[in-house]
Amino acid sequence: MFQQFRVEVLIPGGRQRYLDLLLPSLLRAGEIDRIHLLLNTENPDDLTYMRGLNHPKIVLKELPEGVVANGIRTVGHIYKTAVDPSTIYIKIDDDVIWLQAHAIKALLEGRLRHADCFLVSPVVINNTHCSHMLQRHRKFDYVERYIVPGPGGFAKDDPAFAITLHRKFLDIVEAGREQDFFIADQMIAGTRFSINCICFFGKDMAKTNGEIAGIWPHMKRDDEEYLSVHLPAKLGKSNGVIGNALVAHFAFHNQEQAILETGILDRYRRHSETLLTRFQRVVKKSWAKTGNAKEGLP
Repeated sequence: MFQQFRVEVLIPGGRQRYLDLLLPSLLRAGEIDRIHLLLNTENPDDLTYMRGLNHPKIVLKELPEGVVANGIRTVGHIYKTAVDPSTIYIKIDDDVIWLQAHAIKALLEGRLRHADCFLVSPVVINNTHCSHMLQRHRKFDYVERYIVPGPGGFAKDDPAFAITLHRKFLDIVEAGREQDFFIADQMIAGTRFSINCICFFGKDMAKTNGEIAGIWPHMKRDDEEYLSVHLPAKLGKSNGVIGNALVAHFAFHNQEQAILETGILDRYRRHSETLLTRFQRVVKKSWAKTGNAKEGLP
Protein backbone atom coordinates (compact mmCIF):
# COMPACT_ATOMS: atom_id res chain seq x y z
CA MET A 1 0.00 0.00 0.00
CA PHE A 2 0.99 3.58 -0.56
CA GLN A 3 -1.18 6.10 1.21
CA GLN A 4 -4.72 5.07 0.22
CA PHE A 5 -3.74 3.06 -2.88
CA ARG A 6 -2.87 -0.55 -3.49
CA VAL A 7 0.29 -0.90 -5.58
CA GLU A 8 0.55 -3.63 -8.21
CA VAL A 9 3.38 -4.32 -10.64
CA LEU A 10 2.90 -5.69 -14.16
CA ILE A 11 5.82 -7.53 -15.79
CA PRO A 12 5.61 -8.98 -19.31
CA GLY A 13 7.75 -12.06 -18.72
CA GLY A 14 10.15 -13.06 -19.16
CA ARG A 15 13.82 -13.99 -19.30
CA GLN A 16 15.35 -15.61 -16.26
CA ARG A 17 18.72 -13.87 -16.67
CA TYR A 18 16.99 -10.53 -16.11
CA LEU A 19 14.11 -11.52 -13.80
CA ASP A 20 16.69 -12.88 -11.36
CA LEU A 21 17.78 -9.26 -10.84
CA LEU A 22 14.45 -7.48 -11.21
CA LEU A 23 12.23 -9.52 -8.89
CA PRO A 24 14.41 -9.29 -5.75
CA SER A 25 14.72 -5.53 -6.26
CA LEU A 26 10.95 -5.15 -6.51
CA LEU A 27 10.26 -7.35 -3.51
CA ARG A 28 12.51 -5.13 -1.42
CA ALA A 29 9.92 -2.34 -1.86
CA GLY A 30 7.42 -2.64 0.97
CA GLU A 31 4.90 -0.48 -0.91
CA ILE A 32 4.23 -3.24 -3.49
CA ASP A 33 1.20 -5.45 -2.78
CA ARG A 34 1.34 -7.77 -5.78
CA ILE A 35 3.48 -8.56 -8.81
CA HIS A 36 1.70 -9.90 -11.91
CA LEU A 37 4.04 -11.85 -14.18
CA LEU A 38 2.63 -12.39 -17.69
CA LEU A 39 3.85 -15.62 -19.30
CA ASN A 40 4.63 -13.87 -22.58
CA THR A 41 7.25 -16.22 -24.01
CA GLU A 42 7.54 -19.56 -25.76
CA ASN A 43 11.01 -20.27 -24.37
CA PRO A 44 10.62 -23.54 -22.40
CA ASP A 45 13.45 -22.81 -19.95
CA ASP A 46 12.08 -19.38 -19.08
CA LEU A 47 8.56 -20.78 -18.71
CA THR A 48 9.85 -23.49 -16.37
CA TYR A 49 11.66 -20.84 -14.32
CA MET A 50 8.58 -18.62 -14.01
CA ARG A 51 6.23 -21.50 -13.20
CA GLY A 52 8.67 -22.60 -10.54
CA LEU A 53 8.59 -19.23 -8.77
CA ASN A 54 6.68 -19.07 -5.56
CA HIS A 55 6.26 -16.01 -3.45
CA PRO A 56 3.09 -14.70 -1.79
CA LYS A 57 3.29 -11.47 -3.78
CA ILE A 58 3.95 -13.03 -7.21
CA VAL A 59 1.02 -14.11 -9.38
CA LEU A 60 1.51 -15.74 -12.78
CA LYS A 61 -0.79 -14.66 -15.59
CA GLU A 62 -1.49 -16.81 -18.62
CA LEU A 63 -2.30 -15.31 -22.01
CA PRO A 64 -5.92 -15.81 -23.09
CA GLU A 65 -6.74 -19.20 -24.57
CA GLY A 66 -5.71 -19.38 -28.21
CA VAL A 67 -3.25 -16.46 -28.00
CA VAL A 68 0.36 -17.40 -28.76
CA ALA A 69 3.08 -15.36 -27.06
CA ASN A 70 4.61 -12.94 -29.57
CA GLY A 71 6.79 -10.51 -27.68
CA ILE A 72 5.67 -6.90 -27.83
CA ARG A 73 2.65 -7.86 -29.95
CA THR A 74 1.03 -9.68 -27.01
CA VAL A 75 2.21 -7.46 -24.15
CA GLY A 76 -1.03 -5.48 -24.30
CA HIS A 77 -2.95 -8.27 -22.58
CA ILE A 78 -1.31 -7.35 -19.27
CA TYR A 79 -3.31 -4.11 -19.01
CA LYS A 80 -6.75 -5.71 -19.22
CA THR A 81 -7.10 -6.18 -15.49
CA ALA A 82 -5.18 -3.00 -14.53
CA VAL A 83 -8.36 -0.99 -14.08
CA ASP A 84 -9.05 -0.91 -10.34
CA PRO A 85 -9.64 2.74 -9.35
CA SER A 86 -8.11 2.18 -5.91
CA THR A 87 -4.82 0.87 -7.35
CA ILE A 88 -1.66 2.42 -8.77
CA TYR A 89 0.00 0.18 -11.35
CA ILE A 90 3.64 0.02 -12.36
CA LYS A 91 4.39 -1.71 -15.66
CA ILE A 92 8.05 -2.63 -15.92
CA ASP A 93 9.99 -4.50 -18.59
CA ASP A 94 11.62 -7.76 -17.55
CA ASP A 95 15.10 -6.42 -18.39
CA VAL A 96 15.04 -3.53 -15.95
CA ILE A 97 17.88 -5.03 -13.96
CA TRP A 98 18.64 -2.39 -11.29
CA LEU A 99 16.45 -0.20 -9.10
CA GLN A 100 17.72 2.44 -6.73
CA ALA A 101 16.88 1.40 -3.15
CA HIS A 102 13.99 3.88 -2.82
CA ALA A 103 13.02 4.09 -6.49
CA ILE A 104 9.50 2.67 -6.02
CA LYS A 105 8.70 5.02 -3.14
CA ALA A 106 10.05 8.01 -5.09
CA LEU A 107 8.07 6.97 -8.19
CA LEU A 108 4.84 6.66 -6.19
CA GLU A 109 5.41 10.02 -4.52
CA GLY A 110 5.93 11.51 -7.98
CA ARG A 111 2.80 9.75 -9.24
CA LEU A 112 0.72 11.58 -6.64
CA ARG A 113 2.64 14.82 -7.07
CA HIS A 114 1.77 14.82 -10.79
CA ALA A 115 -1.73 13.39 -10.53
CA ASP A 116 -2.78 15.16 -13.75
CA CYS A 117 -0.27 13.20 -15.84
CA PHE A 118 -1.40 9.98 -17.51
CA LEU A 119 1.94 8.15 -17.23
CA VAL A 120 4.93 8.90 -15.09
CA SER A 121 8.28 7.19 -15.53
CA PRO A 122 11.41 7.10 -13.43
CA VAL A 123 14.72 8.23 -14.91
CA VAL A 124 15.62 5.13 -16.90
CA ILE A 125 19.24 4.43 -17.74
CA ASN A 126 19.34 3.29 -21.40
CA ASN A 127 16.11 4.93 -22.49
CA THR A 128 16.48 7.40 -25.35
CA HIS A 129 14.26 10.12 -23.92
CA CYS A 130 15.89 9.88 -20.50
CA SER A 131 19.36 9.83 -22.09
CA HIS A 132 18.44 13.10 -23.81
CA MET A 133 17.40 14.57 -20.46
CA LEU A 134 20.59 13.40 -18.75
CA GLN A 135 22.69 14.90 -21.53
CA ARG A 136 20.75 18.15 -21.45
CA HIS A 137 21.20 18.44 -17.68
CA ARG A 138 24.93 17.62 -17.99
CA LYS A 139 24.53 14.46 -15.92
CA PHE A 140 26.06 12.30 -18.63
CA ASP A 141 29.22 13.73 -20.15
CA TYR A 142 28.61 12.59 -23.72
CA VAL A 143 29.54 15.14 -26.39
CA GLU A 144 30.08 12.97 -29.46
CA ARG A 145 26.49 13.36 -30.68
CA TYR A 146 23.30 15.12 -29.67
CA ILE A 147 20.77 12.66 -28.24
CA VAL A 148 17.43 13.42 -29.84
CA PRO A 149 14.41 12.88 -27.55
CA GLY A 150 12.01 10.19 -28.68
CA PRO A 151 11.80 6.42 -28.93
CA GLY A 152 14.46 5.71 -31.57
CA GLY A 153 17.68 7.01 -33.05
CA PHE A 154 21.27 5.96 -32.45
CA ALA A 155 20.86 5.93 -28.66
CA LYS A 156 18.44 3.01 -29.06
CA ASP A 157 20.17 1.16 -31.89
CA ASP A 158 23.88 1.62 -31.13
CA PRO A 159 25.30 -0.93 -28.65
CA ALA A 160 28.47 1.15 -28.20
CA PHE A 161 26.46 4.07 -26.84
CA ALA A 162 24.55 1.85 -24.41
CA ILE A 163 27.78 0.22 -23.21
CA THR A 164 29.34 3.64 -22.58
CA LEU A 165 26.26 4.78 -20.66
CA HIS A 166 26.01 1.63 -18.54
CA ARG A 167 29.70 1.74 -17.64
CA LYS A 168 29.52 5.41 -16.69
CA PHE A 169 26.44 4.77 -14.59
CA LEU A 170 27.92 1.71 -12.87
CA ASP A 171 31.01 3.72 -11.98
CA ILE A 172 28.74 6.27 -10.30
CA VAL A 173 26.76 3.55 -8.46
CA GLU A 174 29.92 1.81 -7.28
CA ALA A 175 31.17 5.13 -5.92
CA GLY A 176 27.91 5.53 -3.96
CA ARG A 177 26.94 8.63 -5.95
CA GLU A 178 23.86 7.51 -7.86
CA GLN A 179 22.12 10.74 -6.85
CA ASP A 180 24.43 12.44 -9.35
CA PHE A 181 21.94 11.22 -11.98
CA PHE A 182 18.91 12.85 -10.34
CA ILE A 183 17.25 15.66 -12.29
CA ALA A 184 14.24 17.91 -11.79
CA ASP A 185 10.89 16.35 -12.75
CA GLN A 186 10.26 16.65 -16.50
CA MET A 187 7.10 16.78 -18.60
CA ILE A 188 6.60 14.94 -21.92
CA ALA A 189 3.70 15.83 -24.21
CA GLY A 190 2.70 14.53 -27.63
CA THR A 191 5.90 12.50 -28.07
CA ARG A 192 6.39 8.76 -28.09
CA PHE A 193 8.91 7.44 -25.58
CA SER A 194 10.08 3.98 -24.59
CA ILE A 195 7.87 2.71 -21.78
CA ASN A 196 10.47 0.55 -20.02
CA CYS A 197 8.93 1.52 -16.69
CA ILE A 198 5.67 3.44 -16.34
CA CYS A 199 3.26 4.20 -13.53
CA PHE A 200 -0.46 4.95 -13.95
CA PHE A 201 -3.73 5.09 -12.05
CA GLY A 202 -6.16 2.23 -12.54
CA LYS A 203 -8.97 4.78 -12.82
CA ASP A 204 -7.31 6.21 -15.97
CA MET A 205 -6.78 2.83 -17.62
CA ALA A 206 -10.39 1.96 -16.80
CA LYS A 207 -11.53 4.65 -19.23
CA THR A 208 -10.57 2.27 -22.06
CA ASN A 209 -11.35 -0.93 -20.11
CA GLY A 210 -7.66 -1.78 -20.24
CA GLU A 211 -7.78 -2.25 -24.01
CA ILE A 212 -4.84 -1.29 -26.22
CA ALA A 213 -6.66 0.03 -29.27
CA GLY A 214 -5.40 -0.17 -32.82
CA ILE A 215 -4.14 3.18 -34.08
CA TRP A 216 -3.73 2.87 -37.84
CA PRO A 217 -5.26 0.16 -40.05
CA HIS A 218 -1.84 -0.99 -41.33
CA MET A 219 -0.26 -1.22 -37.85
CA LYS A 220 -0.54 -4.00 -35.30
CA ARG A 221 -1.54 -2.98 -31.81
CA ASP A 222 1.34 -1.22 -30.09
CA ASP A 223 1.07 -0.51 -26.37
CA GLU A 224 3.96 1.96 -26.42
CA GLU A 225 2.55 4.17 -29.18
CA TYR A 226 -0.94 4.00 -27.74
CA LEU A 227 -0.08 4.63 -24.10
CA SER A 228 2.62 7.27 -24.56
CA VAL A 229 0.99 9.31 -27.33
CA HIS A 230 -2.59 8.52 -28.34
CA LEU A 231 -4.35 7.79 -25.06
CA PRO A 232 -2.85 10.80 -23.22
CA ALA A 233 -3.95 13.01 -26.15
CA LYS A 234 -7.42 11.53 -26.00
CA LEU A 235 -7.61 12.18 -22.26
CA GLY A 236 -6.07 15.66 -22.53
CA LYS A 237 -3.09 14.69 -20.37
CA SER A 238 0.69 14.84 -20.60
CA ASN A 239 3.27 12.39 -19.24
CA GLY A 240 6.13 12.96 -16.84
CA VAL A 241 9.51 11.75 -15.62
CA ILE A 242 10.17 11.63 -11.89
CA GLY A 243 13.68 12.94 -11.49
CA ASN A 244 14.61 11.33 -8.17
CA ALA A 245 13.46 7.79 -9.07
CA LEU A 246 16.21 5.88 -10.84
CA VAL A 247 16.27 2.48 -12.60
CA ALA A 248 18.46 0.82 -15.24
CA HIS A 249 17.17 -0.87 -18.39
CA PHE A 250 19.62 -3.42 -19.80
CA ALA A 251 19.14 -3.40 -23.56
CA PHE A 252 16.98 -2.80 -26.59
CA HIS A 253 16.88 -5.64 -29.09
CA ASN A 254 19.68 -4.34 -31.34
CA GLN A 255 21.95 -3.75 -28.34
CA GLU A 256 21.41 -6.92 -26.34
CA GLN A 257 23.96 -9.38 -27.68
CA ALA A 258 26.81 -6.87 -27.71
CA ILE A 259 26.12 -5.76 -24.13
CA LEU A 260 25.86 -9.37 -22.93
CA GLU A 261 29.44 -9.89 -24.15
CA THR A 262 30.85 -7.07 -21.98
CA GLY A 263 30.35 -8.29 -18.42
CA ILE A 264 28.02 -5.37 -17.65
CA LEU A 265 25.23 -7.70 -16.52
CA ASP A 266 27.61 -9.33 -14.04
CA ARG A 267 28.44 -5.90 -12.58
CA TYR A 268 24.74 -5.24 -12.03
CA ARG A 269 24.33 -8.74 -10.59
CA ARG A 270 27.01 -8.06 -7.97
CA HIS A 271 24.92 -5.15 -6.71
CA SER A 272 21.90 -7.46 -6.35
CA GLU A 273 23.71 -10.50 -4.95
CA THR A 274 22.45 -10.17 -1.37
CA LEU A 275 18.89 -9.52 -2.55
CA LEU A 276 19.06 -12.45 -4.99
CA THR A 277 20.29 -14.88 -2.33
CA ARG A 278 17.48 -13.83 0.01
CA PHE A 279 14.92 -14.08 -2.82
CA GLN A 280 15.99 -17.60 -3.77
CA ARG A 281 15.77 -18.71 -0.13
CA VAL A 282 12.26 -17.28 0.31
CA VAL A 283 11.01 -18.70 -3.00
CA LYS A 284 12.27 -22.20 -2.21
CA LYS A 285 10.79 -22.12 1.30
CA SER A 286 7.44 -20.87 0.01
CA TRP A 287 7.39 -23.42 -2.83
CA ALA A 288 7.79 -26.26 -0.35
CA LYS A 289 4.72 -25.03 1.53
CA THR A 290 2.19 -24.03 -1.11
CA GLY A 291 2.85 -24.14 -4.85
CA ASN A 292 2.63 -21.04 -6.98
CA ALA A 293 -0.42 -18.88 -7.64
CA LYS A 294 -1.77 -18.54 -11.16
CA GLU A 295 -4.42 -16.38 -12.79
CA GLY A 296 -5.86 -16.35 -16.26
CA LEU A 297 -6.56 -13.26 -18.30
CA PRO A 298 -9.89 -12.44 -19.92
